[in-house]
Amino acid sequence: MSIGNGTVSIAVDREGNLVVCVKNDRLSGSKGLWMGDNPFDFMLPITIFQMALCLLVSRLVYFLLRPIGTHKFICSVLGGILLGPSGLGRIETFKLTLFPPR
Repeated sequence: MSIGNGTVSIAVDREGNLVVCVKNDRLSGSKGLWMGDNPFDFMLPITIFQMALCLLVSRLVYFLLRPIGTHKFICSVLGGILLGPSGLGRIETFKLTLFPPR
């Protein structure tokens, strides 16, 4: 049976135990956009993009709230709230593309 990024085999051995084997057929990184791969199908590009997006949003919040004397830590927390399920995470396509369940 093929599910998602790999192959799953489910069987019962001689003793009646359920055996589940998962073979991951995907690499952590893509061959590249120019080679026809979607970078968001692989974990490494998603992770790098997530880190860059978190940094960008927290810096943007800091830039906007700096005139009132807000600390960087508070701006990072507010950026996390904006990107999390309380903010942009409510948008289903955003959540599934940038923060996939896998």
